[in-house]
Amino acid sequence: MKRDLLTVLTIFAAMAFFDPAANAQSGAGEDLTANELKTLAANGLPYYQALLSNCWRRGDYPGIPMEYEAAVKWGKLADASGDPLGRYCMAVMNDNGIGVKADPESASKIFTEVFPELLKSADKSGDPEYCYAVGYMYYAGKGTAQDKKTASVYFIKAAEKGNELASAKLGSMYYLGDGVEQSMPMAMKWLLPSAQNGNASSQYLLAILYMKTAAVKNNMHEGSRWLKKSADKGNKDAQFLYASLLESKKLGYSNLEQSLEYYHKAALQGHPQAQERLKAFARQMREQLNLPQNPANPPSGASVDSPKAE
Repeated sequence: MKRDLLTVLTIFAAMAFFDPAANAQSGAGEDLTANELKTLAANGLPYYQALLSNCWRRGDYPGIPMEYEAAVKWGKLADASGDPLGRYCMAVMNDNGIGVKADPESASKIFTEVFPELLKSADKSGDPEYCYAVGYMYYAGKGTAQDKKTASVYFIKAAEKGNELASAKLGSMYYLGDGVEQSMPMAMKWLLPSAQNGNASSQYLLAILYMKTAAVKNNMHEGSRWLKKSADKGNKDAQFLYASLLESKKLGYSNLEQSLEYYHKAALQGHPQAQERLKAFARQMREQLNLPQNPANPPSGASVDSPKAE
């Protein structure tokens, strides 16, 4: 009886605090600490200003959280010097409206202007940040004709020198057969180092590989371990799948309280299936407790059907 009561309280707490709009919103190339990178940037070195801008924008570098205002600040400083990587950083932010008002037309012009210089620098130096930028532009068709096969060549160059984003992108490309021949072993090769470095998307795909892909290795235990890592880093798809596994007995056990916790996390990020699952739980509990199916005065923020406007 105590367990049933806890489940009821958990469900209604999740519904009461549910707000789909709450969380609306995704390396520096050298073994530098955050303080060392900041010092180099503060000393007026455009290349490191561009790297720092990337780190603030991505939020994936130890000691540098995601902060768009700082990303724009350092990107503008690097851009003002004419640094090609700095100009690329600002083009990415302008293109996607990251920290600035979206301006795809301006971004397109910058991409086109800076691509030849970035390509030359990537080919000459092999610098992983230059190689990743060139790979991204080829992949997305920014500043040059889209060519995903060539993009993979530059992503490999960057990944081989430790660029975690390039490794993650390659893993995804091989997993999907996107611009390269689909290969689960190759997807595993590139996803693993990225996942080990904490990339949530790579951790999610790696989990799927372990759990569902016979060509690699069916291993529910190892897959669920990576899935939890991704879920705990905020990947909503991982949160939903992990909640589903916890609800079922596919892991050899079930844990409804934890399942509801992860459904709730995914629902807050707008995952539609998680939202529906929470509503289904609420309906079931109301039926068991003989409560109205549509309360006249639901708790503030509880409505899944009417999310707040951004």
